[in-house]
Amino acid sequence: MIKKAFVDKDTCIGCTVCSALAPTVFTVKEDPQYGNEFKSTADEAVDQVPIESAVQEAIDTCPVSCISWREKEEKNEKNGL
Repeated sequence: MIKKAFVDKDTCIGCTVCSALAPTVFTVKEDPQYGNEFKSTADEAVDQVPIESAVQEAIDTCPVSCISWREKEEKNEKNGL
């Protein structure tokens, strides 16, 4: 299991603090599912281990506490899991 950042879009206010601290992980853009309000998204495809401290700082700094770590299974390239 590996840790990946998760953003609760229902709570996110689109303040851009996370994307300023860890721009390779977080993107803030208009989201049509939320009436085109600005919302943050975490890119799970990015290897977050090398920048874990920046992601943790984004989690700690978020003014509405909408970012957290989630456990994800690692994909095994050999058998496609």
